[in-house]
Amino acid sequence: MATNETHALGSCPRCSTEIKPLHVLIEYESTPGEQNMFAECPACQEVVTPTPTP
Repeated sequence: MATNETHALGSCPRCSTEIKPLHVLIEYESTPGEQNMFAECPACQEVVTPTPTP
């Protein structure tokens, strides 16, 4: 089953560029049931925690 690599997971808190699944470096669970991630922003190339998009 293929995953949808085109939907945005959030945006870069530094430059507001969309963060997509292919940019994710690591996902982790900080508390039970709460998923967090670090991703590389394709625009500013910084490692960031994506900000949820409304």
